[in-house]
Amino acid sequence: MVLVMLLLIILAQKIKVAYPVLLVVAGLAISFVPGVPMLNMDPELIFIIFLPSLLYKATYSLTFTLLYQQYSKAKRRATVWNRGTPFCF
Repeated sequence: MVLVMLLLIILAQKIKVAYPVLLVVAGLAISFVPGVPMLNMDPELIFIIFLPSLLYKATYSLTFTLLYQQYSKAKRRATVWNRGTPFCF
């Protein structure tokens, strides 16, 4: 499994796609293969272990130019989501 992960990371670098995207797509593809044992995981475990590493990778590769270009869009979305969240419950 580690070999498959490494190959996916190399493939992601070749086709210039973020490797977490390919890992997620591969995980989804594997989940549809019959006979693969089901893995039960606590959802909070995903937030504690996997999400920080994905966010670190995304912030490490972020440039200030891109951040400046996307700032107004991100600010607008954050405002809409924060003000809209109370109405969802």
